[in-house]
Amino acid sequence: MTPIDRQIMSAAIVDSSQREDDDEDRPVMLDFTSCMQKMAGPNGDFFNRDRIDARLAIAESLDSTHERGVLYTFLDHVINGKNTAVVIGYANGSEITVNARDFACSTPPPENILDQPE
Repeated sequence: MTPIDRQIMSAAIVDSSQREDDDEDRPVMLDFTSCMQKMAGPNGDFFNRDRIDARLAIAESLDSTHERGVLYTFLDHVINGKNTAVVIGYANGSEITVNARDFACSTPPPENILDQPE
């Protein structure tokens, strides 16, 4: 079983144009969780690789029925000057924004800041 600090619970491209202090969840443009979990492997160590190209998981998650809607959404974001982010969520509750082209998978996920004493 994958150690809890390496379990990927979510991987998505989200609308990051909303302000950080909003309590609402950011709209998900594309969820590629299952493909990212496959890349991580059974131990969550990405088969001992230091870096991966998460764009492969993103491309694998697109299918022909889904692709057109996602492309229209991205085009709308570009035209309206909105920002997107690739966000990975771990089982310990932490989330990180990553560069999909150069995802440093050997770096452990951050500690869940909600569990930290104040």
